[in-house]
Amino acid sequence: MARLMSVAMTTTAVIERRKTVTRRKGWTFLKPGDRLALCQKVRGRKPGEPLVRLAEVEVVGVRREPLSWLRSPGAALWWAETEIAAEGFPGMDPRDFVQRFFIDAQGMSPDDEVTRIEWRYLPDTVPTPGRTWTDPSVLAMPQVRWSDLFGIDPGFTGDLTTDEYLEANRGEA
Repeated sequence: MARLMSVAMTTTAVIERRKTVTRRKGWTFLKPGDRLALCQKVRGRKPGEPLVRLAEVEVVGVRREPLSWLRSPGAALWWAETEIAAEGFPGMDPRDFVQRFFIDAQGMSPDDEVTRIEWRYLPDTVPTPGRTWTDPSVLAMPQVRWSDLFGIDPGFTGDLTTDEYLEANRGEA
């Protein structure tokens, strides 16, 4: 099962499949081959607010690196700009990226290490723009039958309501 990851600041880049890298304060447990479900928002949802899954990805690379690598002047600037574009912010200055998302937002230092996570999008898991996984037409049919899991099919109550069936067969209601 895929672990959930919020991509609230880069939702459009995920939908367009432009974002292939993220940097996180923790996430040191990830390894290549792990799967992630990229979501619009994971934590802080209001009661009843749906979990909107945007894409499922497979992790292809994980490493720890200091934020200062993105702030290095000179020859490494082209690399830092490429990394920031892969993060979903093409054209943003790498120093501004580190300042905004790590120093100001999380109180980190440029010398702190973060986990750089790179992924590839899995085929047939990203809805077309404007549709999300909460749209029933996007959901895949399960490969396992209900009867295999629970011993009965969901519609097996005959003409009885669910409450009547449970009361008659299991003493529950």
